[in-house]
Amino acid sequence: MKKYFFLFSCFLFFIFTFSSIVVQANVPISKTFKLLNQGPISSSNAVELGAEYRALNIPGNNKSNPFSLCFYTIPPSNTFTLGIGVGKPQFDTVFRWVWTANLTRHVRENATLVFVLNGNLVLADSDGRVGWQTGTANKGIVDIKLLSNGNLVLLDKNGAFVWQSFHYPTDTLLVGQSLSRGMGSRNKLVNGAYSMVLEEHLINLYYKNPLSRKPVAYYSVTPGYMEGLQNVTFKATHWSDGSNHLVFQYEPNGGQSGWAEPKYNAILSLFRLGSDGNLRIFSYDKSRQLASWDTTFTRFSDAWKYASECMLPEKCGSLGICENNKCVSCPTPNGLKSWTKECKPSKLPSCPTNKKVNTANTNVSYYKLEGVDHFMANSEINKGEGPVKMEVCKKKCSDDCECMAFFYRKDSSRCLLTAQLNTLNKVIDSSNSLSADHIAFIKYAK
Repeated sequence: MKKYFFLFSCFLFFIFTFSSIVVQANVPISKTFKLLNQGPISSSNAVELGAEYRALNIPGNNKSNPFSLCFYTIPPSNTFTLGIGVGKPQFDTVFRWVWTANLTRHVRENATLVFVLNGNLVLADSDGRVGWQTGTANKGIVDIKLLSNGNLVLLDKNGAFVWQSFHYPTDTLLVGQSLSRGMGSRNKLVNGAYSMVLEEHLINLYYKNPLSRKPVAYYSVTPGYMEGLQNVTFKATHWSDGSNHLVFQYEPNGGQSGWAEPKYNAILSLFRLGSDGNLRIFSYDKSRQLASWDTTFTRFSDAWKYASECMLPEKCGSLGICENNKCVSCPTPNGLKSWTKECKPSKLPSCPTNKKVNTANTNVSYYKLEGVDHFMANSEINKGEGPVKMEVCKKKCSDDCECMAFFYRKDSSRCLLTAQLNTLNKVIDSSNSLSADHIAFIKYAK
């Protein structure tokens, strides 16, 4: 019995030791590198964000690849981020940034990007502080590649991806890239105050006012509820009629929604959440003599009947009424005035810090607007509560010190409260006049 136990123990020891050796396989010295952020820097009017950059030469990378790994800085800043760009700015076409590693921890001149023997990829500042890393030490990595689809990957000896930039989207999806629910930040795109989030039933767009505690939804991307959404992938595909399409592929149900029909087989396309909250698709045609971009699709525009620029939260700044993609008037307690960038909500009394104090404020009143909707009303999850009476809706806002306005629908008796205003969308009914069913009551100090 002891003999068998001894043999079994030896077998387990061999298995664990062998597994450890396999997992901790080293990167060949020829594949390791240390790239320094110094030397000549490239600039062009055609570089996105007005950035200046240094392209990095990864050993073994295909020189015909339209994607480049770069250190880049946005003047007048003197700090750098590590990112992936695509395009050929030397031909005066836009060089677009599609992925960034260290969004919150920028580095300086003489920072280093090091791919070490243990398989970790590390971005370190000039003082040695780590700005970003893949966290892949001793995970069997033997190679690094920047693929022709823009995916930066770390591979094991079998060619499998142990780590990939596609799993860490910033504000852009490339063809073949997915959002995945339940995988941390892999379920969203983020650009400043805006985010696009994959949720259980919908993909929602959110806006976070700098003064608000949490973001609010302003648009639902998916065409209705989809049970148990797990992944959505941006794909280029051919339909049965031979046309090219850029689509979202939904899993696990396998459904698709079409976004655009490009002029050519636009494998090099990118889906972008803009800093203004708009959604755009840019397609790159490298086959032309002077490679160039097309703006293949814009979600909020005058060309899209059901999604105008008036649905964008900051279209009219902190306050304004929008019609036909233009800010047309500024609401005030004394009536409507011409809109300017100085249009702002009325300053309200400060909310009490003691939560036990009754938040009903007798020093405020309301002024009424007809035929307007709040930008939140365009989202599937912000239709308000109801049916309730208008007086109940008003009391809810009055009892909430943070409520700046309430929006009431007469036809459905629904009530929507908001702690921020921004863009109000003018609603026109079938008789081509302001819809009397859509009413707003905005707080102001007496």
